[in-house]
Amino acid sequence: MDDPFDPAAYRPTAPLEPGDSIPSGDDLKQLLHDLTQQTRDLARWPYDPETWFARAETLVSLRFPELALGDGWKAERLCGNLLARVDKGVGKWRLGFAKGFWMMGSEVPGARGHSDGEEEDEDGEEEEDEEKEALCERLRDLRDTATLLQHTLLDVSPEHLEGRFVPRSYPWMSAYHRFRSDELLEKVNDEFSQHTCGRGHSVAACRVERNAFGGGADVLGVFATRDMEAGTLLFVDYTEVFGCIGPGSDDSSANLFGGKGCADPLHPNLESEMAWQDLRWIRDRCGKDAADVIMRCRLLIGSIRWGCRAEAAGEKTRRGGHPLDHTRIARLTPSHRVNRKPSLVSLEHDVAVPNDFLLQFGIDVFADERYDTWVLFEVRERAGNNSWGDPIHSCLSPLFAFFNHSCAPNVDWAPHKDATFMTLEIVRNVKAGEQMLVMYDSFMTDEGLAARRKRMRRWLNSDCMCEKCELEEEHERLEAELVKMRARAEAFQLLLDQKKADQHRVDSPLGSRETSSMSAIDEVVGNWDTAPKPIFPEDLE
Repeated sequence: MDDPFDPAAYRPTAPLEPGDSIPSGDDLKQLLHDLTQQTRDLARWPYDPETWFARAETLVSLRFPELALGDGWKAERLCGNLLARVDKGVGKWRLGFAKGFWMMGSEVPGARGHSDGEEEDEDGEEEEDEEKEALCERLRDLRDTATLLQHTLLDVSPEHLEGRFVPRSYPWMSAYHRFRSDELLEKVNDEFSQHTCGRGHSVAACRVERNAFGGGADVLGVFATRDMEAGTLLFVDYTEVFGCIGPGSDDSSANLFGGKGCADPLHPNLESEMAWQDLRWIRDRCGKDAADVIMRCRLLIGSIRWGCRAEAAGEKTRRGGHPLDHTRIARLTPSHRVNRKPSLVSLEHDVAVPNDFLLQFGIDVFADERYDTWVLFEVRERAGNNSWGDPIHSCLSPLFAFFNHSCAPNVDWAPHKDATFMTLEIVRNVKAGEQMLVMYDSFMTDEGLAARRKRMRRWLNSDCMCEKCELEEEHERLEAELVKMRARAEAFQLLLDQKKADQHRVDSPLGSRETSSMSAIDEVVGNWDTAPKPIFPEDLE
């Protein structure tokens, strides 16, 4: 956000309601200028709550509610922290010029309050008290205003602190983060080689290639490199990022899904992690939704460790170890689909908990722009679009994420009972060069076309058009046409039967020749035999 971007790329994420307007023209240019300047100010003064709140207001005007929510939370958090420090009497706090405040310790020679052994001036103490009270009042007002702004954005479910937004690619995101590089694909294909070589073969069984379905350079798919028969084990994909629900930090079962949860007593932590890295508190705060939140946090743990290792080794990572550069995140496809319906945004699950987690793991969420709120939402979309799981687990497997969907797949996948790995097996004979497809939700296999397509819209831009869906769609179309033809034939036969009945009554010796008994078809086309005839003058002679 610190670099200007083309206003033509501007796409707001707030759902458009009747009467709403989208900024344009000079108003849009001014808002974008304010956004750029405020982001640069935050890089210089990251602990100034007033600048965070000012940027939150700009983001509201630009109709990015989820990002305004994050900046409002940071402004409120900073105000609360500063008020706590002032109340504890830590240092000499004073109002500062333009930036709100600064702290001057009494140990600083020459600072007001430093007496060099002399008694403090009583007037000076009174002035300090007045300044302290003015600062506290200013912070309280700003904190309350920031809280009000957040609640205004959470209009869908205020009691659950939830709002709405439409996930879209942010216009300031670099082109490098929008597309998957050739370098990344080579790394992924190396992983496929490591998993699928052997068993009598010296080359990989499959590889990732571009232009799957002819959909463009960044539409990827997995293609077979050799012929394979049904029943062949393709590879085992180990889960490296997961989340699960279960007992919280007090081992309570209150957060268990339906009375059950993850059976592993160590989860959601790992054996390699230290006590200070305990993530059970996320279960306490997120309850049944904890699995998704923990999975996202684990993705971020990988990026944090990757950045730290690179710095320790003296390596220069691109953009200083940006989380979107990390291989486990960079490979994932964001779910920025056309005409997507609004999604819920939760203050607790999407803003507060992820930021508290980053603080726990040593990331300064105020000063480190790599973990700005928009990055957290981008990670959320990528994780949600590529994960798999059950009511207890949410998992990301590094290679499975590259497989595209078909309702008539040639590859079947089966997770291990504790979700630590999955197996992928060929279920139909595959030829070299053929794309390898899986069914994303295998429990939908026996469902009808409409139900499957509705479910698949979570991942696809449009209705699923796999071979099975197209055949069923054509079958349904022909069935509908046949039903219409049968209905028309039945209606026509009914008219004919009615006409014959009416004609029979007319011709019967006991019947009446009154014209009121004309059938429906006579009313439409007329009948010369039964219709009244015109009387001409020559008929009267």
